[in-house]
Amino acid sequence: MEADAVRTFWRHMGEGQWDRAADMLDASCTVIWPCTGEVFTKNHFIAVNRAYPGRWAIHVESCAQTSEHTISVVRVESPDHAQVHYAVSFFTFTIEGLIREIREYWSSVDSPPEWRRGV
Repeated sequence: MEADAVRTFWRHMGEGQWDRAADMLDASCTVIWPCTGEVFTKNHFIAVNRAYPGRWAIHVESCAQTSEHTISVVRVESPDHAQVHYAVSFFTFTIEGLIREIREYWSSVDSPPEWRRGV
């Protein structure tokens, strides 16, 4: 059930349906991006994504539920930019089924560093 909610959340995010995505977040939801040290409230997280430049397509590559989290791996790409990103996200939910916390680890697709190419 929570894995379905995560897939729906990513669909809303990929389609720019910010209000629908926000409706899935608990009022006290916290979103944490450890790679940049940022922590967002529900409203700040939606505002950051709404302001992000360009159009983005989000493809759920994997979604699994454990006893503690629902974990997703998404590929994010854009027809407007040459960038491709991956995010591994850990979701926790309230008893009511709203998203209470998201901890996201983002990475950009890039070539391997020169030093590693011949190893």
